[in-house]
Amino acid sequence: MGNKYVKDLPCVMTDDEKRLKGIALAQAVEEKRALDAEKKEFSEEHKSRVGRVDTRIYRLSHEVTTGRETRSVDCAEYERYPAHMVDLVRLDSGEVVFSRPMRPDELQTSMEMQQGGAEEGH
Repeated sequence: MGNKYVKDLPCVMTDDEKRLKGIALAQAVEEKRALDAEKKEFSEEHKSRVGRVDTRIYRLSHEVTTGRETRSVDCAEYERYPAHMVDLVRLDSGEVVFSRPMRPDELQTSMEMQQGGAEEGH
């Protein structure tokens, strides 16, 4: 088995998750409206708070619109030595997220394995 680690990847949300995100989005919009309505001078702190809420609104809106969000997913890398490629595989679904060429140090390991196997065969 290859190296295991967690990677943030897009995941399809359930209808219930989308509903909860919609509620969170509505709450964020209401919070923004309240901030905008405040009758005080726009201080740096206030601008920062508005910016954080805007960022949350953008993220939630995008998630509700697309029905997807980024989550941490357990993944593993699997080497395909004959093809000199490494696949990143989601452990929850077995889906190959992407493939990449082996780095020189990985190719060296591949060559050492092949040489070791050839020596044992003699």
